[in-house]
Amino acid sequence: MYSARTFLWIPLLTALNMQAQTMTLQSGNLTIASGTTVELVGPLDFEIASGATVVNDGLIELGTEATLIEPANGPITGAGTEHALRDLNAAFNDNNIAGLGLTLSMNSALGPVAITRGHEPLLANGTIPSIARWYRLDAAPVPGEVLDIAFHYETSELNGASASDLVMHKAPQPTGSWYALPSTSQVGAQLVSVTDPGPWDYLTLFPQVINVSVTEYTDASSFTVLPTATIDRVQVTATGNEMIVKWELFSATGALLAGSNTHGSEQSVVIDLSQFPAGAFILRLNDNQRYRLLKL
Repeated sequence: MYSARTFLWIPLLTALNMQAQTMTLQSGNLTIASGTTVELVGPLDFEIASGATVVNDGLIELGTEATLIEPANGPITGAGTEHALRDLNAAFNDNNIAGLGLTLSMNSALGPVAITRGHEPLLANGTIPSIARWYRLDAAPVPGEVLDIAFHYETSELNGASASDLVMHKAPQPTGSWYALPSTSQVGAQLVSVTDPGPWDYLTLFPQVINVSVTEYTDASSFTVLPTATIDRVQVTATGNEMIVKWELFSATGALLAGSNTHGSEQSVVIDLSQFPAGAFILRLNDNQRYRLLKL
């Protein structure tokens, strides 16, 4: 069933068709006003048929079981958000959470996950706009595990960006600071994918690398790695009591490419990526801290 915690204005109510566990907007436009919450209760699919449109300026709550089905090139728009909760209590693969377009995979349980999706561009440095889609991924990172994230977008959401230039970023707040994640773009599939240990917070796609320190996402007493996107060198600096004893550089598939045992401890090292092709890399420090690098 569906229920509205506050009033839902549906100008074309007759366009909604309820059959079994699917509610379909067959035609016309559904507008959810600001301040309005539409709650879908139970294992219900909310399908938007091709040609129908939904403008969400409020909140669509999908809860723990409902799923959204959107037509190709016809995503929900508006200033509001969609929200879903799931309990990923076992290893999972290619889980498109509630149909919201953020597909997750992990080799272990992640536990409770809350996904929020919005449709207005976010800004980096106050001036650089993202595409017209963002997510908030609220989940506790699992020590020793990484999360594979595939971010789906529609061409209508590119906001003037070239799909081939898109790079996924994360930030603790929707205003930043944004941290570039080594990304793989599949233009035809309209996907940008990353592998990241978390935390994840806000995720969106920018048409260029927004380069900031990684220290917001790591223990402040450990290391600073800058820049995380580079054409050649990366400098690693110990910022606390732990010195740099060992570093290893891996490809995105896990192959060991380079490394060094310092036979002691160092405050700072420089790692040269110029000999490697463009792409994503993983830097491991002292066998236990991992960072994502992008060779441009």
